[in-house]
Amino acid sequence: MEKIIKTSCPFPLVKLDINLKYATVHKASGVGFIILVLIKEAKNRNELLCEVLKTFGVPDDLQFIFADELSSLIAKRILKLKSGSYQPEYFDRCAINHFSFTEDGERLFRDGTIPTGETKAKQVLMYFNPLNSDFLYVFKDKYMSIEKDDTFFPANFMDKVNCDYSRLKQFLIDNPSGLSLKKEEKVLDGEIKCTKNLFYKEENNLEIIVGNKEIKLNIRNKQAKEFYKKFYTPDMLERALAIKKKFVFSSVKAKKSSGFERFKNIRNLYLPEDYDKQTSHWGEFSLKLVDNKCILTAGKTELETEYKLPESYTFIAFDSNETKGIIPAIIELPESIHNSKLKINLVVEESIEDKQREKFLTVIFDLFYHKPFTEENGEVIKTITRILQKPDDAVTYSKAKLDETKEIAAQIDLLLEMKKCFKNQSWVDFARETVRKIYNSLFENLTEKNFAKNLKLAAKLQEYTNKKQSDIFEESKSCFPKFKLNEFEKFNLITESEFSVNQALSVSNIIQIYVNSIITNSGKLEKTVISTDFQALYNNLKEIKELVGIKSIDNYAFKQDYDKQKFIDLFRAFKANLNDLSKYFVFAKEGFAELEKYVEIMQPAFDFVLLERNASANPQQITEKYITEKINNGDYRIAISDLCIRLDFMLTKIVGIKEMYGKNLSDKIDLAKAKAVISKEDLPILHTLRDCRNQLQHPTNKAIKYNKENIELWEKTVFSIKETKEKPKNKEEKK
Repeated sequence: MEKIIKTSCPFPLVKLDINLKYATVHKASGVGFIILVLIKEAKNRNELLCEVLKTFGVPDDLQFIFADELSSLIAKRILKLKSGSYQPEYFDRCAINHFSFTEDGERLFRDGTIPTGETKAKQVLMYFNPLNSDFLYVFKDKYMSIEKDDTFFPANFMDKVNCDYSRLKQFLIDNPSGLSLKKEEKVLDGEIKCTKNLFYKEENNLEIIVGNKEIKLNIRNKQAKEFYKKFYTPDMLERALAIKKKFVFSSVKAKKSSGFERFKNIRNLYLPEDYDKQTSHWGEFSLKLVDNKCILTAGKTELETEYKLPESYTFIAFDSNETKGIIPAIIELPESIHNSKLKINLVVEESIEDKQREKFLTVIFDLFYHKPFTEENGEVIKTITRILQKPDDAVTYSKAKLDETKEIAAQIDLLLEMKKCFKNQSWVDFARETVRKIYNSLFENLTEKNFAKNLKLAAKLQEYTNKKQSDIFEESKSCFPKFKLNEFEKFNLITESEFSVNQALSVSNIIQIYVNSIITNSGKLEKTVISTDFQALYNNLKEIKELVGIKSIDNYAFKQDYDKQKFIDLFRAFKANLNDLSKYFVFAKEGFAELEKYVEIMQPAFDFVLLERNASANPQQITEKYITEKINNGDYRIAISDLCIRLDFMLTKIVGIKEMYGKNLSDKIDLAKAKAVISKEDLPILHTLRDCRNQLQHPTNKAIKYNKENIELWEKTVFSIKETKEKPKNKEEKK
């Protein structure tokens, strides 16, 4: 087993504020160059400078030039006097060995340059890397103040780190390009004004290899590795890991473990950052510790349980093939660089053996066995029995839950709820047998009080009994003879049990009773689910009879004066209600036939009233040709109705509206005779027409007598009435 972890280890960095000294330089003059060469290369160093110059042909009167130049070289710190101070006027006493080059002078002499004026200064920012003692003008990696990472670097850590700054000046001289100097400017010196301790991290510069017996630390940079070995301690790395998110457990507590000896069958190792991913739902069934609560997941079910996770597990996942457990641990092992103990947080994933898995699941099964059945609890039981391949345990559980439920209704509801959960064959067989017993019990104990309840319960079991609603009803019919109920009570009992009206009518034919009550006008109808329409029909017929004067289908004579509009409305409602009830015709054929006879009686009067109403709107359009067509077509009733309307219209028009106002047709005919509008011979003919029309409008049980010849005579008489018709002469005038 080996786990390779890549991470970053911080290393120190020093920020330097430098006081830089520099000057502008130029090539040395001939005089200065001669002096410098003499001091640098003369073999006889005890010789006086003036004597040496004479040998080069410099006369005494010109040596003051060299005396002044020597003074300038000393002032510019190219040369220095070994002791005392230089006085140009005593130049003739100065020996070569009285002078030597300064450090800067040596360098400048090599370059062949000397400063042109005074020394300049400026502040320069630099970095020093203790790992390799390198000076840097620019540091590209991110860095922070070392004081901000006190969890890793202990206090005064940098005190034990030897930072050698002795190469600073030479570095500045050798690397002037980073100092932003001009070409003619040369570094003279550099001093550290102040320092600031920093640290930086390189991405994945440390590889932690966790093995069975040791933690190997692999630092890819050799100098960094040496620095780590010399100055770092294991507790520093522990503190560094402790502040990194991926090494920290955020939601669970880990227990310390010396190595991996206490773990069994390790499948894998993960970092704490992978904990949530590794403890997400896996397998068919899982247990997870969340805020010290055990959350159980089975399928889509997720619930809190009082079950305690065993040992140090915070997550266990089960399925039919394997079981894994997750343990957050603080593993302590020797590390390779210092050979001392190092602690690291890891997620240990174990394979759980079959016997242990069965032990865990059995405990959980027993826990839920004693809980009431719910969809969630049932899902847990189902999943456990499937993983353990013990389907009969689901049957045992279901029997126990049903035994705890005493009422049959509750047992049925419970069984149907459990059916949604348990689907294996052994449970289905158990359910069918249980249903058979419950179903038989419902019918064995059927009474008029529990009839509706028991049959509704029986209907709930249709899926297992294969009994249709019609089958259940047929089985229940045998119970009615022993029930002490009237027809309406039986009917209501059946319909309240959610059976159809037709099924109820097959046991109790209340239709015949309703129809007889309507025909005989015997009072208010018994209330049932279908009584409303029958009551409406009852009320319609009763009102019509009272309105027009019908006593029975064999004894009727319409009143001479009744409300025509009310008759129209009532008759229409009666026909509509009767039509709605036609679906019950087979249950009371004779009664419905008698009700239809009322329609036969009233329909002609209804039609006649409507005809007159329509014709009365436009009486002038009733022409002789129109009446002749009606007679020829056999529309005698229309012809009679329209002739009366035409007669009424003409008489009123001729005699005058005022004189005819408020009179009926009989009175109008008599007045017209008195006014000589009609003849003595026409009078009885017109009254016969009127009488026939009244019989049609107010029918009786006696037949109305008229024929084509009568109507043709009435037509001739009515249309013989003219507005300009001469008054007939009486007998005396004729004589």
